[in-house]
Amino acid sequence: MNSVNPNTAHTRPPQRRSTPLRFLAALLMVLSLHLLPPTVSVAQADNASIQAMQQEEAERAERRRPVMILFPAGAALITLILVLTIKRRK
Repeated sequence: MNSVNPNTAHTRPPQRRSTPLRFLAALLMVLSLHLLPPTVSVAQADNASIQAMQQEEAERAERRRPVMILFPAGAALITLILVLTIKRRK
């Protein structure tokens, strides 16, 4: 004879998240950890070579800044042009 608990007979089984959603969450976590700036210990911060490397990195970041501003603006402009072109054809 099959015994069924009346309290749980009509409850739905717990839903598992889909594999693509898990993959997307894992990818987002890996990318966010990858983009974090590297940390330097207090003992290494006193080292002159580390400070020189940090200064060079700051200078490179300042030179990259205009590109970092223009790239999203260019992507948004291309997207807008594509949307308007598709709308016009319909």
